[in-house]
Amino acid sequence: MFRSALLDALALVLPTDCAACGAPDRALCDACGAQLVPTVTQLAIRRAHAPPLAVWSALPYRETVASALSKLKESGRTDVARPLALVLSAAVTEARQSALERLPVGAAVELALAPSSRAAYRQRGYNPVALLARPSRVGLPCLRPLRVARATRDQAGLGVTDRRANLDGSLLVRTRFAGGSLQGRNLVLVDDVVTTGATLFECRRALEHAGARVLGAATLAFAERRSGASSVEVITESSTQ
Repeated sequence: MFRSALLDALALVLPTDCAACGAPDRALCDACGAQLVPTVTQLAIRRAHAPPLAVWSALPYRETVASALSKLKESGRTDVARPLALVLSAAVTEARQSALERLPVGAAVELALAPSSRAAYRQRGYNPVALLARPSRVGLPCLRPLRVARATRDQAGLGVTDRRANLDGSLLVRTRFAGGSLQGRNLVLVDDVVTTGATLFECRRALEHAGARVLGAATLAFAERRSGASSVEVITESSTQ
């Protein structure tokens, strides 16, 4: 109740509207917020000539989450980062727990952020996924070991094979990575949306080339399968279902 009253007071001083439906006075209204309740589903991404990668994703990429995430990425609506981060955090928790169960007791699992290009950062002034994956929001620091090494085509409209070819070799580990050597480290990738898995596979390639072990990934949302456009297969055996 106190939080609601505080939001009402802020709305008088700083008028806003819901990033998903446009209703006044909230960054995300109660009705839209109720649709962002994570139901974590394990997704197994399988591609020819690539080992499977388990991706924990909290919600399907549908109206509410798609609108809110689009406003965060394209319209500067950083006020929706917090509610979206709560959704991502659920997926991160599941992915990290799954990874820990595959390792000896006492082993560490770290988070690694999928990179944004310099051009995208300059245009927005911030990295949307980095906002979502702040340590205070997902529970752990998120390493940023990767950088975009070459320009790629827009992925929109590309199928599975073309997306993979478009990104192949596009990422490298930073020469001056602040976290030190990646050799022998256990990582879970973090990104906003998984469509075909091409970005996550390229992240894994670059990280494992540097000696890390990628044990899974976590995303806020997953794009549902379209004929010929996705290699994501939903598996219903979720620890939360």
